[in-house]
Amino acid sequence: MDKKLQIGIIGTTTWATTLGLLFAKKGHTVILWARDKNEAKKLNANNENIRFLPGIKFPSNMSVTNSTLSAISTANITIFAVPSFTMEKNITLIKKHLNPNTIILSASKGLDPSGKRMTEVLSEQIKTANIPICAISGPNLATEIIKGKTCSMVIGSDNINISNKIQTIMNSNQVRIYTTDDITGIELGGSLKNIIAIGSGICDGANLGKNAQSAFITRGLVEITRFATYFGAQAKTMMGLAGIGDLIATCTSPLSRNYQFGQKLAEGQTLSKIYNNANNVIEGIHTTKIVMNIAKKHKINMPITEATYKVIQGEMKPNAAISELMNRYPTTE
Repeated sequence: MDKKLQIGIIGTTTWATTLGLLFAKKGHTVILWARDKNEAKKLNANNENIRFLPGIKFPSNMSVTNSTLSAISTANITIFAVPSFTMEKNITLIKKHLNPNTIILSASKGLDPSGKRMTEVLSEQIKTANIPICAISGPNLATEIIKGKTCSMVIGSDNINISNKIQTIMNSNQVRIYTTDDITGIELGGSLKNIIAIGSGICDGANLGKNAQSAFITRGLVEITRFATYFGAQAKTMMGLAGIGDLIATCTSPLSRNYQFGQKLAEGQTLSKIYNNANNVIEGIHTTKIVMNIAKKHKINMPITEATYKVIQGEMKPNAAISELMNRYPTTE
């Protein structure tokens, strides 16, 4: 696609900035929206996101604004890349300025405190507008993407024409884009893998070895699939980029903040210390609690999620949680 577009991005997170740089690299005009006026001024003055991506300069076709009108009123694509628990607040603030001809792309991996997926939150807030909404997911460690390393992502939409359009716009020799109609699957896969990543970090922090970690990740995938299919996702989606793909990257890389969190917990650091020192939101903390509540309500068997929840809440030490998982009643795979 040769036509140059305007891309409005809600958020100035690591992922928001990374996506902005990818679109700008293809020649599109990118405008990031910051809720705080001083933050917008600082980002523009520094010409980089010093907090999240220090040393990476903004290209001339990428800027930051506090004006919703400037950011999204004429945007061809509007991307939401904010912490999941702030999604409703953000869409409420900006929805009146949305371009009626835009395409909304949710890039947030998490669940609303009420348990809703991100596209469900967005759909509820703009239900009177006929604006297509899709989601993006996959194994996307921002630090690697910023360095120009290749990656793949998947676009989920119930409208194949919309997902194909985003695919054409984003596809490049660095980023390979796939499409799916299972938007539920890619959102739940992208959200729940953060729970398993925390546990995987605990495995490494407790020096359990790769056999134990591999078993943990594999059984974690079973739980993700069980939960996701209960709510209508396709099992095959969990075998794709938004399932096992994202799971491998997040559960094994020290670049993953959820993995780091679990590792530090197992090494003896307190929850409050880790959380206060974190530069980015650790989505898995919020997601674990939300998923645990949903699983109890619907009687979905989630032993790994439950054990991870107990560790996060301080109800159980990592080694005790591992012991509890290992001593469950034997069953078939």
